[in-house]
Amino acid sequence: MKTTYRGIWDWVFFEWPLPWPRLRRLASHLGFLAIDAKLRAVPCRDAAELWKALPEMSGQLPPEEGTDPVLLAFGDPLFVRRFAPALIASVARNSPSTHVHLHVFGTNGHGLPEILPDHDRVSVTWESCDHDAMGTPQRIRFYQSMRFVRLAQLLERSRRAFLAVDIDSLVQQDLNRYDHLWNGVDVGLIPRFELLDPGKRILAAAVFAAPTPAGRRFFQRVSARLLPHLLGAPYTEKLDQRCLYLTLHHDSTGVRVAPLPMSLAAISPEDAIILSFRGERKDNHPGLPETERSITAA
Repeated sequence: MKTTYRGIWDWVFFEWPLPWPRLRRLASHLGFLAIDAKLRAVPCRDAAELWKALPEMSGQLPPEEGTDPVLLAFGDPLFVRRFAPALIASVARNSPSTHVHLHVFGTNGHGLPEILPDHDRVSVTWESCDHDAMGTPQRIRFYQSMRFVRLAQLLERSRRAFLAVDIDSLVQQDLNRYDHLWNGVDVGLIPRFELLDPGKRILAAAVFAAPTPAGRRFFQRVSARLLPHLLGAPYTEKLDQRCLYLTLHHDSTGVRVAPLPMSLAAISPEDAIILSFRGERKDNHPGLPETERSITAA
């Protein structure tokens, strides 16, 4: 019966969403709040305890030296093959001193050297996991949200700051010219507070994280809010952005949060620092082979 209810839930909110956008967004957020309240009513476990349920991360961390942020992107092997070479090439061309770190979901590390360009400013971690048994909505939510869990862990293990971006992004300008955006802050988020939908009030396409006590604490709290959903709760859309917004709204006391500009996730080349091909724009990504356009990947 539980499986049946979950299947109906996924069908309503993902496969055949309500036809009226405002009603769908309201129903989705109310559903999220109900699930979140139930999960948080369980005796609180901190992020470190929840992390024990996750696969181990393998690979090489970014180098410890350096004060500029590491550009961080995530993907499954399919997305890494499709988009990572173009992202790395754009960094080498336009921001050559920036280090790139990739985290790959669902691989044992074999085959990565063949699909990634040889570049001395690239490091890679990965985790061995199999999510083929997940339904499409659960799998998409997993990849979108687990990246911020892994960001929290990378922040714990590294002395470097991170600028986490979508893997289908392209760097258009030298990121070192924009140090003023994150100097002296713990967290950087792109706010869209003018939007009514709480799932859209923070854009997760570019997120800055500093290895300060407050920065680490903020992303631990994001992780602790996300993981109970990912480890067994029904699907809710934009889970990552909802949890970022709620953590900012309720759990960011003492955290220096900077508003980041939309030019870090721009959808138009004009004045873009980083160009984003999120959502349906992926079909227009210049690095995507013609034969793979209009293919939906988890």
